[in-house]
Amino acid sequence: MTIGFEILHYQTSDDTIACVESIKSNVAAPVIVIVDNASPNGSGRILSEYFKNESNVHVILLNENVGFARGNNTGYKFIRDNYNCEFICCINNDTELICKDFEEKLRKLYSKDEFAVMAPKVLLKDGSIQSFNPILHDISYYEGELETLMQSEEYSQYLKKKGILTLLICCFPKFMGIVRKVKQKLKPPYRNLMRNVVLHGCFLVFSNTFITLFEEPFDPRTFMFREEELLYIKVRRKGLLTVYSENICVKHKEDAATDSVYKKREDKYQFMRKNQIKSIKILIEELRIERNE
Repeated sequence: MTIGFEILHYQTSDDTIACVESIKSNVAAPVIVIVDNASPNGSGRILSEYFKNESNVHVILLNENVGFARGNNTGYKFIRDNYNCEFICCINNDTELICKDFEEKLRKLYSKDEFAVMAPKVLLKDGSIQSFNPILHDISYYEGELETLMQSEEYSQYLKKKGILTLLICCFPKFMGIVRKVKQKLKPPYRNLMRNVVLHGCFLVFSNTFITLFEEPFDPRTFMFREEELLYIKVRRKGLLTVYSENICVKHKEDAATDSVYKKREDKYQFMRKNQIKSIKILIEELRIERNE
């Protein structure tokens, strides 16, 4: 059995090509599916031509941008329906696999934990480890997040409501990156092996345990944001396991596709605000269903 990789592509073809090459360098005979989310710059067609002679690389060209969840679902289902893969990895196109013994470590981890979904340690461009929140909060927390966004029609209003830390991170990202690196060096390892947690979404590995049960991994009602929490709820309802492993490592350039479209902070904020509001409402709905079960 082999390992499948679904890469969600938008705009930045150089990143996608680098991602594919990193997989081919570290995995024997992988199945690779690139899903182009209707990139307006025509980069999907460029990739289709670039990989046309590689039988293990498939490029799916969507007619519209369907977002993170439905785009990833398309590639996942293609692999699930056409190949007998023991693992399917749904990954951002701006990630790169840098773990030479990826297959060995993945199979060893699965034999020990029989996880449904796994996420690896992610290194950012500055060498620090990507932060993420492994906790699923209660309904009141997400209602507060929703209220903040609903009341913040402009980016400046949002920053004022979120407080000084968010303001510093947004206004001085390089400085905050240095702070993050120092903090992680003072307290190694930053993250140990964690079980039954919300995982970060840039590189997710779905095992055969998950693949046999679910036709698609992500909630198709969302366009972007909160997919990780919704996935965790989905897995938890079946009594299955999520795992974060610090022994498997990838690189992440972070927000390359979004930044290629939304250069201005206000434009990027309005995109984020609109889709966060929609996704948080769905998340609150699912948490209420859980509470009443």
